[in-house]
Amino acid sequence: MSSEERSLSVAPKEIFAGVLDGLFAMNHRCHQDGFAFWTSGYESDRQSLCKYINRHQLPMGHPDRFEAPHVGTFRRENLHHADFMRRDIVALLGKRPIPKEIRRAIHELPKES
Repeated sequence: MSSEERSLSVAPKEIFAGVLDGLFAMNHRCHQDGFAFWTSGYESDRQSLCKYINRHQLPMGHPDRFEAPHVGTFRRENLHHADFMRRDIVALLGKRPIPKEIRRAIHELPKES
């Protein structure tokens, strides 16, 4: 055991096991609830986290709604990918005649702002 490990009150293996357990628990909650948040484990953080979770569950457009950072990132990434797909489809089709409903569907893909 190194001097650094002796100075810790908890062994690194125990810390790793705790982090791993937390990741599995978060994965389970995310699957169960559709979202998951991470906190440091301090009581003051837990209280704040509960407020953010309650605000996250408010309907879209509600002035007090809090969008989880990963949700906003995921939405922006999807818009970015849809924009690339739309441009690629248009470039691949070029000047070929395509049915009006397909052309409309292509142009109705979400666009980045």
